[in-house]
Amino acid sequence: MKSKTLYLAVLMLVGMIQSITADQAFRSHRYDSWKVMALPENAIVFVGNSITDMGLWSESFGNDPRVVNRGNSGGYSFEVLDNVESWVHFKPAKVFIKIGTNDLGTDYKEQSIADNVKKTVDIIRRESPQTEIYLQSILPARDQLYKSLKTIQATNALLKAIADANEKTTYVDLYSKMGGIRNGVPYSLDNLHLEAYGYKVWTEAIKDYVGITPSYPANTETIQNTSGLGGSHGMRATYFSVLPITKTDILFFGDEMVKNGEWNELLHNANIKNRASWWGYGGNIATVSKLVDAAFANKSNGVKRETPAKMLLYTATED
Repeated sequence: MKSKTLYLAVLMLVGMIQSITADQAFRSHRYDSWKVMALPENAIVFVGNSITDMGLWSESFGNDPRVVNRGNSGGYSFEVLDNVESWVHFKPAKVFIKIGTNDLGTDYKEQSIADNVKKTVDIIRRESPQTEIYLQSILPARDQLYKSLKTIQATNALLKAIADANEKTTYVDLYSKMGGIRNGVPYSLDNLHLEAYGYKVWTEAIKDYVGITPSYPANTETIQNTSGLGGSHGMRATYFSVLPITKTDILFFGDEMVKNGEWNELLHNANIKNRASWWGYGGNIATVSKLVDAAFANKSNGVKRETPAKMLLYTATED
């Protein structure tokens, strides 16, 4: 019995290591890319984990090139701290930080999150004193290891205290507006990450801080479309289904290799819109074809659907 128990424990450990290793690959891609990417002047930076990473932030705010995404799937508060130097020296106008759900979900405690966030705020204050910092609350989510509504709320209280103690630092309460995440649709497909409607609620909550009118249509809740996909692919599809396409757009479709590139920044072209998805990599024709379907859905529901100037397609690696 002891040998069987030991064997199962080893299998579980190997599985965890393989999972972490697979996750680390595309996370490292993003962290490394930020080290060689300049921010635009007066940048508005969104920093966090997968919930930030999944969002189409520039498009969510009028396709404004000042708005950049520095979220990374699986990110922790100590990783935000480790990578703050990759963008803070460009002295952004504003930074929106939302971090901590993965820390709690893997048994890190409230104070360790607060300590890392406080150190991050201190670096931003030192390197870029005029940057406006917005500490966004951890969102409600399904229970996971040490993560519960109780520990999320306790961590949020510590984040608010950090904001209250620092100049040009504002606490943003998203928690009280997003309780529907734990109930699933229309906020979430997995009680953790967000569908388009979740991002609509989020962008409406911070629009005055960002200073740009959000792009999600008023009827997002009723017209968002997963295109028959589940999980992260389905949630990504909902964003594509409600955000506009114009005749000057260049759409990039594909898997993890495409998703993890901030192509509009890399190619200095605000017309590029990322329509790729990842997690499980998603490199098969069936998945990508449904993402294409989602991108052109809802023309009859008032979503702008002009013929784009160009499309890039990268798929079939899994096939």
